[in-house]
Amino acid sequence: MDTEDGRPRHGEGSEYATPDSEDKERENSLKFPENDLGIERGTLLEAIHPWVTDTMGIKIGTIIPVGYDGKWIRYGGFTWTIEKLVEEIGDEYWRIVDVIDFTVPGVEEKFREEIEQRT
Repeated sequence: MDTEDGRPRHGEGSEYATPDSEDKERENSLKFPENDLGIERGTLLEAIHPWVTDTMGIKIGTIIPVGYDGKWIRYGGFTWTIEKLVEEIGDEYWRIVDVIDFTVPGVEEKFREEIEQRT
C-alpha cells in the first residue's frame, strides 16, 4: 500500500531501505574501529621516530590528526587499518597527544574535507 503522496510504505521486514535505515547504515559504516589504545576520530598523533620521516616524509615532532572514511583510518592520502596504526604506536613511531574538539563550530566540516577526504 502506498502513502498519501504515492511513495511505498516501508515497514519492518521491507525489502526497501528507509531514509532512517540508510542514515543508520552510513553512521555504522563511519563508526571508528574499536581498539585498546582509545584512538578515535580526531586523535592527534605526534611523529616520534625517523621511520615516519623516511617512509612518509613527516618530520619528527609533527602532529597529525587521523580520521576515518568508513574503510580506512586516514590522514589525507595516508591510510592505515586500526591494527597497523596500533602496531605503529606500540612500536613507538607515533605518540597520542590529544583529540580534536568537534563541538567547535566549523571544525567538523573542515576536518572531513581536509583529513578524511579520499585522494
